[in-house]
Amino acid sequence: MLAKRNEVTHCKPQWGHDLSKEHEQLVVKHYGGVPVFVTDWPKSIKPFYMRGNDDKKTVACFDLLVPKVGELCGGSLREERLRLLETSLKKAGLADTLSW
Repeated sequence: MLAKRNEVTHCKPQWGHDLSKEHEQLVVKHYGGVPVFVTDWPKSIKPFYMRGNDDKKTVACFDLLVPKVGELCGGSLREERLRLLETSLKKAGLADTLSW
C-alpha cells in the first residue's frame, strides 16, 4: 500500500524493514484517520520466538496504529512447537545458552 502511494517520504518503505513513524501516519491517513491493525510482519525483523506463518516469510504479530501517535501497542503469538522453537534458537545462536 505504501509503495503504491505517490506521497513524498523521507525514506522509501521496503519489504523486510520496519515502518517509520511517518509511514505509520500515512497508513492511518490512507484508511481514513481511524485506528489500523498491521499484521503479519516480516520474520527477518522480529524476535526468534514469534510464531512463524505458513508462508515462511512472516510471523503472527500485529501493531495497532492510531492517529497522531503511530504505534500504540503490538503483540504476537509465541512459537509453541518445540521442534521449530529449537531450530529458531539454533539459528539465533542461542541453543547452547539455555539449560532446560
